[in-house]
Amino acid sequence: MTTTTTNIATTTGTASTNIPTTTTNIDTMADDMTSKDMATTTTNIRTTPTNIPTTITNIPTTTTNIPTTTTTMPAKSVALSPTTTTTTTSNRIMPAKSTTTSTTTTTIPTTTTSTCRKPGVEYPLSINYGELRDALDRGAVMLVDVRQPWELKQTGRLPWSVNLPLDQLESAIQLSENEFMEKYGFPKPEPEDTNVVLTCRSGRRVRMAWNILEPLGYCNVRLYFGSLVDWKANGGPLL
Repeated sequence: MTTTTTNIATTTGTASTNIPTTTTNIDTMADDMTSKDMATTTTNIRTTPTNIPTTITNIPTTTTNIPTTTTTMPAKSVALSPTTTTTTTSNRIMPAKSTTTSTTTTTIPTTTTSTCRKPGVEYPLSINYGELRDALDRGAVMLVDVRQPWELKQTGRLPWSVNLPLDQLESAIQLSENEFMEKYGFPKPEPEDTNVVLTCRSGRRVRMAWNILEPLGYCNVRLYFGSLVDWKANGGPLL
């Protein structure tokens, strides 16, 4: 007969002690006994239990307080070299470049534009052969021939006419009365005069003369459009 006793482990705290339990094997030997004998013979088998004191060893739990050491490492102060920004300012004053601009002043003679035209009047004013012949006979007009002097000698000129070449007309009008008289030998026509008549060879140059005189206020000047050609055609005398 085999009796098995389980190991009892008592754990206290953090230490565990295994206490072995003694197992006693009680073997009843009845090999020499027969079944018959066993029937009549009572064998008191005393089981002697082995008192196995259970020893519980109190293992004190030792709590070791390990102090936590906080080591404060001093921050290593690293002094950084300050960044030096060097700004170089040039105080050199650049001399201002002097630019000389040449100003050319052109003096343009001021031409006064006349408003001498009258409403409802057709300009330029004109005169025909008969009107001119009558006015010359009465001495009521100043007849100005704008041809060149050599033409007058070559083809003749109208009676009582004076000569002022077309290419000198504009500058002649700018002269004073005395200067004009000295140069051309007759009185200088004025814008307000109503007795001035222009003539040429065929009438073309008197129109050009009008374009010069009209802006200067000579709106009363009359043009003999037929000029020398018409004068001769009507049998007018020549000098």
